Amino acid sequence: MRASSWLGTLSARGWLNIGLILPATLWVGSGCTRGSECGFLLTCETSTTGGTGGTGGTGGTGATTTSSTSTTGGTGGMPDPCGNGTQESGEECDDGDKVDGDGCDSNCTVTGCGNDIKTGTEECDDGNSTNGDGCDEGCVVSKCGNGILAGDEDCDDGNTMGGDGCGPSCAVEPGYECDMLSPSTCYVSCGDGTLDDGEECDVGSPIAGDGCADNCKAAQGYACSNPDGINKPTVCTPKSCDAIYSEKPGAVDGVYTVDPDGLLINTPIDVYCDMVAGTGGWTLVLQNNAAVPNPNPNISEVENAVNVMGTFGANLTQFDLFLGLKHWMALGSQLRMEVGVNSSSPTRQAIYAFSFIMPKYKMALGAGGITIGSQVDPGLKTDASAQQLAISASDQDNDKSAADDCAKVHGFAWWYGACWSGSFWGSTNTNILPGVTTEAYWVGAGAEHYPYGAIWVK
Repeated sequence: MRASSWLGTLSARGWLNIGLILPATLWVGSGCTRGSECGFLLTCETSTTGGTGGTGGTGGTGATTTSSTSTTGGTGGMPDPCGNGTQESGEECDDGDKVDGDGCDSNCTVTGCGNDIKTGTEECDDGNSTNGDGCDEGCVVSKCGNGILAGDEDCDDGNTMGGDGCGPSCAVEPGYECDMLSPSTCYVSCGDGTLDDGEECDVGSPIAGDGCADNCKAAQGYACSNPDGINKPTVCTPKSCDAIYSEKPGAVDGVYTVDPDGLLINTPIDVYCDMVAGTGGWTLVLQNNAAVPNPNPNISEVENAVNVMGTFGANLTQFDLFLGLKHWMALGSQLRMEVGVNSSSPTRQAIYAFSFIMPKYKMALGAGGITIGSQVDPGLKTDASAQQLAISASDQDNDKSAADDCAKVHGFAWWYGACWSGSFWGSTNTNILPGVTTEAYWVGAGAEHYPYGAIWVK
C-alpha cells in the first residue's frame, strides 16, 4: 500500500500516539519503487524473509512478494507440548525427549506396532492394523508368506514352500483344505471320502489297487465317478486288464469289470483278464472252444455287444466269446493270437501291433511276429491285414468275393477275403469244404485246426 494509506491506518488505530518508532523501509508495492523515498522517512525495499517470531512463538512465514522490513515479530504460536516431560491430554506418554524406540516415541505414543513409527524389528508401521494395505498387522509388509491372510490370498501359512497345502503363491494345493485364519492351517482332504476341488477321486480309506492314487488323482487307465452323490466316496473303474495289472501287479487271472471308453458313459463290462506275472494285462476279446457252440452275431452285435455262448466266468473252457469291436482299440494297441489244445498250452502264438481302419473295422496288423511255434504267420496277418479286409457278418457282406457272401457261407462273422484263410471260427459248410470243422484255424482251411483259439488285446 502507499505510505500515506499506511500512515492513515496507523493513525486510525492510535499507534502514532504512543510513540511507535517506524521502520526505515516499506515493502515494495503499488506506488513504491525500490530505493525511492516514500515519505515520512520511509524507503522502499524488497524482502523474502518473514518477521521474527515472538517470544515462545513460531516465526511468521516469509512473504512471496516484496515487502518492507519490520522489526516487530509475528504473533507467536503455541509450543509443541510433546517432549516437555509432562504427559498432557492426547499423549500416551512423555519422557521429555524425541527419541524413538525408548518406550515413548517422538510422537508421545508408547513404542509398539501401530503407532506410525517404525522401530525395532518392525518391517513397517502405518499407524493401523488393517491387513492388505501394504503394512499388515504385526507390522509386517503385506506379501504372500507373512502368515497374514489378506487380499486375494486363498491361504497364508507363513511360508512360500510348496507341498504343505498352501503353495508358493498362497493358493490351496490339490488334495488339501486350509482354514481362513492367520496364519492358515492346511490339512490333507484326500482320503476323507468326499470329492473336493482339485481331486479327481476320493475313495475314503485308500486301498492299493483301488484306482485312486494317494494324491486323489485317478490312477493311469482308470475312470472315477461318484455314483451315490458328490459327498460320497468315489468309485474308480479300470479301462482295461492292462490298467488293473499296472495298478495292482499281484492281481490274478479272472473276471474283472472294466470301462473301455473310460468315460463312464456306457455301462462297464465284465471281461476275462490274463494276469501272468511279468507279461500280464491281456484282455480276452475272442475265444473259440470246440465244446461250446460258436456265437454268430449280426453286424451291430459284432460292433457293440458282448457276445457270449455258454457260461461266461473264470473257467475258460465254459464259453465262447466275441467282444464288440468298438472296445478292442480302447483296450490296447497290441493283439495276441494263439491256438492249441487248450488255453494253458498254446501250440502257436503271435503278437502284433494292431489297429482298425474305419469304417467297417478293416484289420491292420503291424510290427511283431511269432512268439510260440514255427514261423508261420496266421491268416489274419497274411490275408486279412495285408488286404485290409473289413469285418463281415450274416447281415452285412464286406468280403472280397464276387460270388459268395462268405459270412453266410461259413456261418460266422470274420475278416473274409474270397472267402477265408484262417478263421478262428472255422466253418459249418462241409459241402464246400469237406472235413472242415468249427475249430480255430491258424491259416488256410486245411488240416491245421485246433480245439482252442483266442485273441487277446493289451
